[in-house]
Amino acid sequence: MLSAVPRSRRTLLRATVGALALLALALTACEPVPTKPGTQRVVLLGDSIPNWLIKDGMRGVDQTKITLVDGTLEACDGARNNPPARAVTGKVVPTPAACAKGWPSMYPPHLTIRPDVAVVMTSVHAMLDHQLSGTWRHPCHTPARTWYQNDMAERLTWLKRQADHVVVVLPAWMGTNSGWIMPKDYVLRGDCVRSVIKAAAKSAGVTVVDFGAYLCPDGPNACKPWRTKDGMHIDAVRAPSALGWLSKAVLPPAADPAADASAPGPEPEPTNPASTATTTVPAPPSTTTTLPPPTTTTASPTTTSTSVPEDAAAAAAGAAPAA
Repeated sequence: MLSAVPRSRRTLLRATVGALALLALALTACEPVPTKPGTQRVVLLGDSIPNWLIKDGMRGVDQTKITLVDGTLEACDGARNNPPARAVTGKVVPTPAACAKGWPSMYPPHLTIRPDVAVVMTSVHAMLDHQLSGTWRHPCHTPARTWYQNDMAERLTWLKRQADHVVVVLPAWMGTNSGWIMPKDYVLRGDCVRSVIKAAAKSAGVTVVDFGAYLCPDGPNACKPWRTKDGMHIDAVRAPSALGWLSKAVLPPAADPAADASAPGPEPEPTNPASTATTTVPAPPSTTTTLPPPTTTTASPTTTSTSVPEDAAAAAAGAAPAA
């Protein structure tokens, strides 16, 4: 029967059928794990911090109540177009190819089924200097604060159209052994990024959960010694406890009224670790309130930014970033 069709029509028909088959395969490949009956489907989007928690800590999640979908990508904050960032050494921090376009290409494949909760947990990368419009910017400089707040608000606003409930997680301050990548003013950098995320969450109208209050309940200089390897990632033995706490903290209250906020595991956890968008950012010690000027490095021939003392003062006071 097909032989009666002109050759050109047959070629077009075969091409069309082939294209439809490839499209079906692609859609199937992007289809995430559906929600198990009776559970809340939680999509966790973020960098290597939650990625390692999922890898090492899934036994801490109550899988009779939660279906956790891994939408994380190591070494990738998710900021749109992934502007270059540099480590304390001055070298540009490598990122995977999948990170090149940031959240606009990273998030959608994990949201083909509408989740009950979408969680963004990232921003360690945002604590580094970033090259914006050809200039290296400290995260407390106004251009960097404005750039990151706008980017975070945009992705949170987009997620509100894709999920029933959206949560953004405030990052914890880095540990004292994070100096292999993070400059010495890591507490100040953490304060600036956390204040920017809170401002973005407020403008987008989403819930805030504070991982810093969980990991550092006595302040940024007294964090729990749970990141012995690199000052960033939770040790594998503590991962179930941390992921168990997080998985409960991000659920809307109506999802599990009987759930308490304590984490499983041998270490007692704060009874009320989740914060709201108005949580006060702990002030950094006086030794970190002076913002040093960025230095020129061999990583890029572009010019460096000058210091912006008023930004440092505002960050230390917990002020919202300039719009």
